[in-house]
Amino acid sequence: MAVPSRAPQILVGNIIPQIFASLFVIARMITKIRITRAWGADDTVLVIAWLCSLALTILACLETRYGAGKHLHDVPFTSLEAGLNLEYGTRITYFLALGFTKVSICLFYLRVFRERYSRIIAMGTMGFTILFTVPTVLVSIFQCNPVRGFWDKTIKSTCFNTNPNLYASAACNIAADTVLIILVVFSVLPLKLVRRQKIVLLIVISSGWL
Repeated sequence: MAVPSRAPQILVGNIIPQIFASLFVIARMITKIRITRAWGADDTVLVIAWLCSLALTILACLETRYGAGKHLHDVPFTSLEAGLNLEYGTRITYFLALGFTKVSICLFYLRVFRERYSRIIAMGTMGFTILFTVPTVLVSIFQCNPVRGFWDKTIKSTCFNTNPNLYASAACNIAADTVLIILVVFSVLPLKLVRRQKIVLLIVISSGWL
């Protein structure tokens, strides 16, 4: 008995968030170019992150045509290589999108915050993000020897378990996110503003994440 396909959930889970993210990024680009005319390094990196996430969404959606969301036994062997090829691309673009997004946020904070400790934390978090993103991407690229062994199962290849890489990346991303959230909160709370103004300022600064 065939296992129900989860392809529809994969499509919805990728397309809907990407639509909202794209709208926010495009709106921000228009604002920066046409209204404020204050394009910064954080905006450039954000566009790169958005392009990576867009590529990720396209690849993930294409995967559903080649077996993603189905049980392995229900996937024709003729579709296996194409599906694994797309899976290879999604892993790389996923880590790149996460890394570039965090670097963009750190650059945004460096532009907004002037306190020395805030800038040090932002720069440290950015450096930390780069240090764990680069090896994570490299591991994803070269997890098989030869590389094409990931998707071509007709050749002899050696691949290592990348689960530790995934867990380490998740832990590092959570740590970086936590630091960035704490940084923005503790940078705004000491300001001599009424509560409503602080809330508005937190929302404005947090919008930089978008």
